[in-house]
Formats: sequence, structure tokens, C-alpha cells
Amino acid sequence: MELTEKLLTELQRRLKIGNRRGVHLNAIPANSRYKFDLNRLSHIDKNLPDNFVKALLSELPLKFRISWKDNVPDLNSLFEEDQSQLVRITKAFENLINQTEAIESEKGINTFGFGFPILARRDRADNKLTVAPILIWSLRIKRTKEFNTWEILRNEEDPIYINEVLINHLSIEAELGINLYKSAYKLDWYVNNGSYTKTGYIAYEFGTKAKIKQYVSSRLGFRYYAITAKKAPKHNVFIAATINSNLGQADFSELSFGYVYCPKRKNK
Repeated sequence: MELTEKLLTELQRRLKIGNRRGVHLNAIPANSRYKFDLNRLSHIDKNLPDNFVKALLSELPLKFRISWKDNVPDLNSLFEEDQSQLVRITKAFENLINQTEAIESEKGINTFGFGFPILARRDRADNKLTVAPILIWSLRIKRTKEFNTWEILRNEEDPIYINEVLINHLSIEAELGINLYKSAYKLDWYVNNGSYTKTGYIAYEFGTKAKIKQYVSSRLGFRYYAITAKKAPKHNVFIAATINSNLGQADFSELSFGYVYCPKRKNK
């Protein structure tokens, strides 16, 4: 195969944009042996998925134990479907451990991680679903000496990655402007800035800082484009979530949809 400039450009584009079948844009486990749905742990303990997320967000170093022993002392006492689910969980963990150990021994890279939070959207162009993690938490999983017991570990050296493939579909929106007329602002300020006394509610003085806030408007949020901006499409649509504020103080949140038209430049 001849390595032409066109081929190298296409390879670079695919690396940046990603493939919707890959884990970075498709976090749905389905029948994959190398993805695991955290909610499956509820077959062991209904609170286990929530407990894991809470521990992940609050504990460092993390040492989260997953075991049947405390909740399922006798597998034969369960219904057939519950037995099947627990056996599948065991096989799934063993597959994940074997895969990560094989890759780490061969390439020296730990590939075990947890995607959280998750962004889900359906593409209007082809109606396909994209389910992508915003952050990827690098973790480690290992067997213990106890039967059907595993530990998920994380320490200060394990990084948290931003999903760069997803970021290529996003943009940050920041605006600063002036409110020429905001009729309800002063009334809203009086209602929310005051104190109650024995005689009733007394509003604070509408001072200089409040007057400046009335006229200085700002907005911060992000846009998610249906087609990655790396392709520089002529037509594109997006969904945006922003927080609108008055001089940095949050006022209200906004959800919007939009269309972008970008005319192609003529080559001279």
C-alpha cells in the first residue's frame, strides 16, 4: 500500500474523530466481552452500583470490594435466572482481568477504566445512538484470595482522562454582553435580597454592585455538534446547554438547538 498524503490525512482524521463502534463513542456493553455495565452489580446488592460511584468520587486511594459472600452465601438457594446472572458477572470480571493483564504485560499499558459521566445522543442524520463517557477514570481490577471476590483500585498516580474523541464533537460557548433593558431584574433583586423582621420583609438597598449586575450579562456552556467540527461541514446542527448570569452570578440555565452554515472557501 502506498502511503499518500490523502491516505495519511484520512488516517489522522479518523484518529481525531473516532469510530462510533469504539468504546470512546459507544459505551453500551451489549454482548461485548470487554465492556461491563455497572448496573449488573445490583444482582449482588441493589446498592452496589451507587456505592461504587460514591466511593469513586470521594475516596483516594480507592479500594472497592465486590463479593458474593456477604449477600449470596449459597448460589444454589437462588432462582435459576439469578444464578445465571451471577455466573455471567464472574465470567465478565475474569475476561476483563485476563484482557488487561495480557495487554499490560505485552505493551505496558493499563487499559482498565470506568467511563463517568455518560453523554447520550441520537444523530439526526442517520438516527444512530452515540453513548460516550465524558471522563475516563483509570482503575485497576484484581482477584483476591477469597472466592468470587474482586477489588477495584485507584491511587493518586491513576489519571482521569477527558474523552478527546468526544471533545472533537463539542465546543465551549462563552459570551459577555450588555443588557440594554431588563425590566424584571430590579423586582427580582428586591424579592431575593432582603430580610424578615417582626414588621415584615425589608429589602436591601439597590446599590452600585446591583446596578452593574443589571447591565453586565454573561453566558457559559457547551455545544454538542452532530458532525464533528474537524470535518468542517457546510451544514451542521447542535444542541447547547448554557448558564446565563449577571456579572458572574448565575441567573438561569438555558437549553437550545441551532443550525450552523459555513460556506466553503474558494481556493485561490
